Amino acid sequence: MSEIKNPISIFGVTFSKNTLKPIDEAFDICDIYDDDSLDMYMGKEVFKTDEDDSIRPFNYKLAIEVYRPEDETNEVWFTLYMVIHPNDLYEDNYLKRAYNPEDLDYIDSVIEGYVVTLAHTKFNLNETDETIETLTNAAGTASETVNLMRGFWLDRYANRLGNTGWDYIEHLLYGTPLLTLAEQRFDEQNHNN
Repeated sequence: MSEIKNPISIFGVTFSKNTLKPIDEAFDICDIYDDDSLDMYMGKEVFKTDEDDSIRPFNYKLAIEVYRPEDETNEVWFTLYMVIHPNDLYEDNYLKRAYNPEDLDYIDSVIEGYVVTLAHTKFNLNETDETIETLTNAAGTASETVNLMRGFWLDRYANRLGNTGWDYIEHLLYGTPLLTLAEQRFDEQNHNN
């Protein structure tokens, strides 16, 4: 197997820095936060899931959040989200009650927290030679690979209850409580053992 020349790793994906694409090729910066330590990039492409036995099809975009705490640590956090369109969310959610559904967009899902975390990575700028711009471009480039393998990322546990990304999707599409989904998984695992 050949060695990757000039490697960079983010979201568990390692590739050559020579293949980085500028973030603005696939993402738009969103001015939604009053906080200078937080940036949000919304993907330009809309993805639609296939028909599935357990989860109905839905539309989504990818979003990248870049967080730089205002302390002296020089840390920067990158989080990749799957953002489901508000019109695909369960019927009795806050967005559909408070706003005209025809006016809703992906950014409304982000603002209200109707997102599924796919991956996150932390860097300490004191320990890396990379700039935030390079890291942001890397996050955008890596998002393509993560999205292609989204099933793998959604299978991982997302909290201490044992919920997965699939549970979060089910919660957002049908309103099923996350605790109920965690209890069901626990019961299934105990039944199989």
